Amino acid sequence: MTDTAIVRPVAGLALGACALAILALAGCGGGGESGTVNDHGRTSTTQHLECLSTCYESDTLATGGMVADFYIVDDGTRTQAQAGFHTGLTLGYNVELEGDTLYFVRDGMATQMGLPVDTSAIFPASPYLFDFAQRATAAVTGRFELRRAAQVYASSVTLPAPFNITSPRDGSVYSKASNAVDIQLDSARPEAAWAVVHADCRDTGDQLWVQAGGNAPSSMFTSADGRSVQFHAADYMASLQFTDTTTGAVASLKSCNFTLQATVTNGGTMADGFRAGSSISGLQMRTLKISLR
Repeated sequence: MTDTAIVRPVAGLALGACALAILALAGCGGGGESGTVNDHGRTSTTQHLECLSTCYESDTLATGGMVADFYIVDDGTRTQAQAGFHTGLTLGYNVELEGDTLYFVRDGMATQMGLPVDTSAIFPASPYLFDFAQRATAAVTGRFELRRAAQVYASSVTLPAPFNITSPRDGSVYSKASNAVDIQLDSARPEAAWAVVHADCRDTGDQLWVQAGGNAPSSMFTSADGRSVQFHAADYMASLQFTDTTTGAVASLKSCNFTLQATVTNGGTMADGFRAGSSISGLQMRTLKISLR
């Protein structure tokens, strides 16, 4: 398993937490009691948090002064538990556990969560992590336990059952004249939320225009049964307004590269005592890259 990040949930740029789109599951997590956890040295319980704002040690804060984010995430390549703490209006996680410990509990086994040792490939202010040894093949319930002095703050969530995009293949190319791109899942998931998470478009002058993180209106994705989904790509391209900053003219788009994402989310039960704005979710996420020419 590599140290590169996999998907991570959005945790609110303005209100703190991770501030990144869940574009890559972070680093690698593991288990252990202290020091380097047993995942080949990729995470450590003695690693220090790299903050983008003022760092705080958790033993200097009341539980009610910390916003907590807990996630179990699967992106189709691996399953990972993630947890982070921040003080509110800040960019990135800024609370490092000191005097407190955090455990992920699954099937009666508690594993201490650590920070990634190598942060070069991921965003600073990374969450605490635990990688599943094997990807979850069914719905999985896990519990996050923040152990402070004699009190345990336990929060639980169930990762939804996995699903996969069976067609088209990643990297497929379609004509701009296509009315819709047909997408097939291996099971009906009408609860899946579909979005365009990245659109990289060029105009007729080969000028590159990038729109990152912009979601298409829900009407751009339609489905009668939750298994066969249509992405109305041509309509989406027509809805984009890219303006030439020199002439002020609206660009005529020649091509677009899209990254589509389907997410099935379960809410969880957050322990009492954390600051308002805390969140817990289980997310199955799948992405598909296609192009229109």
